[in-house]
Amino acid sequence: MTWTEILCILLVPTGFGLFAIGYFQRNGKVPRNSIFGTKTRATTASHRAWIAGNLAASPYSYMQGTLCIVGGLIGFVLYSPDSPFAMFTIGAVVILILVIAGFQVARATSAAEHADGKNTP
Repeated sequence: MTWTEILCILLVPTGFGLFAIGYFQRNGKVPRNSIFGTKTRATTASHRAWIAGNLAASPYSYMQGTLCIVGGLIGFVLYSPDSPFAMFTIGAVVILILVIAGFQVARATSAAEHADGKNTP
């Protein structure tokens, strides 16, 4: 088994884990300052900010989970030792996940700041 196949296989459970994190974020079940929540200076400021920030971040966790599952399945199903398609798929998935994570942090920070009444128009 090659490292590319291993990475494709590992993307799928990672995606399901991100779905679980998104579910817990959506329902306010992520304990404050947990490693699974979206931690920023604004979200850790108060309990209210933590809940609001993680609620706002939950759709991005679902998007990342979907990308992991789809990317892992596509890379694994269409993998061929002669084709770089699986490696390209993994690279594209990782880059998209990092881009989405940036938007996730920005959205969580904004929601947390508004939850505590800061920067409110």
